[in-house]
Amino acid sequence: KFSLILNSEKKVYSFGDATDGCLGLESDDNRKNVFVPTPVKTLGNFNISYITAGLRHAACISDTGELYCWGFNYYDQLGVGETKKNYNM
Repeated sequence: KFSLILNSEKKVYSFGDATDGCLGLESDDNRKNVFVPTPVKTLGNFNISYITAGLRHAACISDTGELYCWGFNYYDQLGVGETKKNYNM
């Protein structure tokens, strides 16, 4: 139960239930719910073209074609080749 926003400046914001790192925020912010759209700072240097979200994970593609994923990864749904409960960028 979280949302992602891609603004006109190609920056990503997230808010909602922070379970399992799905918001992509700094680790302290991933332990609490966030009620206002908050910049995903680790993506701040990239221009993002597409965003998508699953139940407890998310991904985006930069304008140069790089894929970034974060959140719940117990079944390797992020495709990073390892299984961990959550995975932060």
